[in-house]
Amino acid sequence: MTLKETAQIFAVMQLNYPDTFRNMSDQSLTATVRLWQRMFADTPAKIVQAAVENYIRTSTGRFMPNVGQIKAEIRRLTHPDELTEGEAWAMVQAAMRNSAYGAAEEFAKLPPLVRRVVGSPANLKAWGTLEDDSAQSVIMSNFQRGYRTIQARETKLEQTPPEIRAMFAALTKEIDAPEGPARLEQGQEDAT
Repeated sequence: MTLKETAQIFAVMQLNYPDTFRNMSDQSLTATVRLWQRMFADTPAKIVQAAVENYIRTSTGRFMPNVGQIKAEIRRLTHPDELTEGEAWAMVQAAMRNSAYGAAEEFAKLPPLVRRVVGSPANLKAWGTLEDDSAQSVIMSNFQRGYRTIQARETKLEQTPPEIRAMFAALTKEIDAPEGPARLEQGQEDAT
């Protein structure tokens, strides 16, 4: 999104959220527009505009949304078929019923995120053999918590710009690299 496109979106927000802009200096407004442009630089303006307009239609707040709220709105609008934790659990329960002889096939039918939480066809089969209602409720609770966690992690990762992900991947690679001979020798001297 360009700076001009961002300014056009802000013009709409100024009309709808006058309380936010009432005492804002021109310098603060310019800085805010530039911040939003950087935060949405890799997002097409039409998508940001649609998210802002939908937020305006559905929000009753008096103040302008922040960047994170609009990013969340974009995610919601661009992933309308994303399963809730209850819907995901219902899919797991159906798979568990058929897992006695076809756990691998049932596991393969599950969406990738649900498979990550379940873990393996063996887990699906083991869960399917449990008859104790309290065990089932514990599994359901743990599954739903895991689903929420992974879903939130993936949402955050998706909202992180590619250049920042690449930078942290490189840093993580450096941290995980084994110590070189010089560091090992120094460490041995310190131990003596």
